[in-house]
Amino acid sequence: MSPTYVVNAPRVIHETLDGEVVAIDLGSGAYFSMRDSAAVAWDAIVAGLDTAGVIDHVTATHAPTDADIAAEIEAFVADLLARELIVAGSPETGAAPDHGTGLPYETPALETFTDMADVILLDPVHDVDAAAGWPHQPAGPTDEE
Repeated sequence: MSPTYVVNAPRVIHETLDGEVVAIDLGSGAYFSMRDSAAVAWDAIVAGLDTAGVIDHVTATHAPTDADIAAEIEAFVADLLARELIVAGSPETGAAPDHGTGLPYETPALETFTDMADVILLDPVHDVDAAAGWPHQPAGPTDEE
């Protein structure tokens, strides 16, 4: 059996919008875009497929190609691991979303953006104390005193 991975939560959040996956690393402030075969592979990882299952899913979703899909998916997974967007783990297993078949294949790419990193890192929401919540009033005198 090949390795399985999970999203590195809560450090990484992600959403799929119109077939594009956007992932934000709250630790570094970088955000990432994954489209086409990269989005299909990400969805398969999130669904709990092992690496071999991700390769099979991407292969089944796309039109036949001369590309070495297995090597390209393994490189894509290695990139996700290196950027700590995913970590080794045992996800709840499920089925990858149906993306249809016959899609044109392109080498999976992880586009990285750091232009908003300062703003993302300033966001106080990811520094919330679970017990106190946010926002909360600072301690101080009240109007009744």
